[in-house]
Amino acid sequence: MIYNLKLYFTISAMLCFSVLVFTGCQDDMLTSSENEHEVLSSKEISAQVQQSKDPAEMNRKLTDLRRATAAFHNVEKAEADGYSVDGPCIYHSELGGMGYHYVKPELMDGSINLLEPEMLVYEPKPNGHLRLVAVEYIVPFDAWVDEDPPSLFGQDFLPNEAGGFYALHVWLWRNNPSGMFFDWNPNVSCEHADESLDVAGLTE
Repeated sequence: MIYNLKLYFTISAMLCFSVLVFTGCQDDMLTSSENEHEVLSSKEISAQVQQSKDPAEMNRKLTDLRRATAAFHNVEKAEADGYSVDGPCIYHSELGGMGYHYVKPELMDGSINLLEPEMLVYEPKPNGHLRLVAVEYIVPFDAWVDEDPPSLFGQDFLPNEAGGFYALHVWLWRNNPSGMFFDWNPNVSCEHADESLDVAGLTE
């Protein structure tokens, strides 16, 4: 079945989401020195990690996910791996941006694979370069049999009734003041996009 992802992005702002706001910081976890694209400081990562039930396990998963997706800073490598752009650059004029979503349809099978997110999220930069800022996991409703929603990193996926699936953003490569797992990032902009869509008006 083909899922209408464009519909999801145009109406996602209509959903009222709740997320955990993470606090606290330490200096000794997941430094940003391994890759020049990493922009989260150890304190920013630790603020999210330390609130989990198993900080060491969460830190390990984030590290593994970074390593698995680091090559996709080059969007051509993402395309070669089967990802393709789905719709315009998405933003919310009040809550922040998402960016361009690159989807890999073959992964939309209802499984949750930490190292294979269904989507990669890119922010357009002034020179035409696309900057990898986040990943997104998607699980179609009809492929999920449990009563409880899918979860990862201790976070429940958020349901999108119109889109027909659960979704979870992870702002792995761009600090999000609203929280690592919040849908919108005030640090991300579609200003330099060839095509963009502000979904804020859809809630009015």
